[in-house]
Amino acid sequence: MDTNGYEWTRVGRLLLMAAMLPPVGFAAESTPPPNPDGLLDCQQGNLPIILLAPHGGTVEPPGMTPRKGNPLRDSGTAELAQELAKALSYTNAAGVERKPYFVINRLHRKFVDPNRSPQKDPFSGLTDENGQRLQPDPRAQRLYHDFHACADFAVGEVQREFGAGLLLDLHGLAAARTLDMYGYILRGADFRDPEDPKRPASDEQLASAILTRSTLRAAAARKQNAHEIAGLVHGPDCLASLMDKAYRELYPDRVDENGSARGRPATPSLQYPDPKGESISGADAKVYFNGSYDISSHGSLRPGIQVDAVQVETTKDARSAAADRQRFAQAMTVAVRRFVKLHYDLDIYPPQ
Repeated sequence: MDTNGYEWTRVGRLLLMAAMLPPVGFAAESTPPPNPDGLLDCQQGNLPIILLAPHGGTVEPPGMTPRKGNPLRDSGTAELAQELAKALSYTNAAGVERKPYFVINRLHRKFVDPNRSPQKDPFSGLTDENGQRLQPDPRAQRLYHDFHACADFAVGEVQREFGAGLLLDLHGLAAARTLDMYGYILRGADFRDPEDPKRPASDEQLASAILTRSTLRAAAARKQNAHEIAGLVHGPDCLASLMDKAYRELYPDRVDENGSARGRPATPSLQYPDPKGESISGADAKVYFNGSYDISSHGSLRPGIQVDAVQVETTKDARSAAADRQRFAQAMTVAVRRFVKLHYDLDIYPPQ
């Protein structure tokens, strides 16, 4: 049997299955939930873009018991989400302000981790000196619930209004990292041939993984072949590659050691297609952050959801100063506008 023929037949069946997914039935309220504790920023938007920032909070309420292990926050990510929301916003020809949805946790990560599922315990480490489990503070419990209720609300609104959309879950990498990382729930092994891990996965193999277990299934179902589907994560039109291109266009004065315009290197991308490949070294090779609860529970991995989701892990130079955040937000705005136009035929460009 011809292996490539078999693989493509399988991908064709998966494409058909993805296209036949039933519309999701959201139980979201007509408005986002109230925020009595002031620990959550939840913006109701009118663009097909949703921004989440679960780990950037700085608020430490008096009397709230922290979790053991001193969980670190992703510094600057709350501010980055706000800057990106500002950059994506515009006024249309009718004078209506268009803006993305966002959900920003202001509570420090030491009290709750919104990017953990209930099964993996978002309050892990909340114990007394004897190791006995403590009850989470009601404010932290409410924050966790409302964070995901707001995200669900946004996904439901985007799907009803636009039919498809994009959710970005913003995170921060350790200072030693030099590459941004884009996660779609795909494993590092999905980028390599299962029969020979020293070889890259074929387009058919990667397309099969994207269609079955990624958070890009909505875009994948719109593609014509395995090459186009695989390109969603490491081709010239994937989000990471579009971001790299936007940096080179917007900031030509930022040059590398060879005098060439310095882009925004990331993995997976056209430049670094395999997040665990030989071209990845040093601190960047330690762990591939491929995504977690936020994107798996609010993205197209869930049956019926047509909003794709990406976990965007940023290096320190994207978040450490206001000028860095502004630069990143401007480039990401260019990349996101191109991405949603190319892959969902959604136009979120301001009028000329």
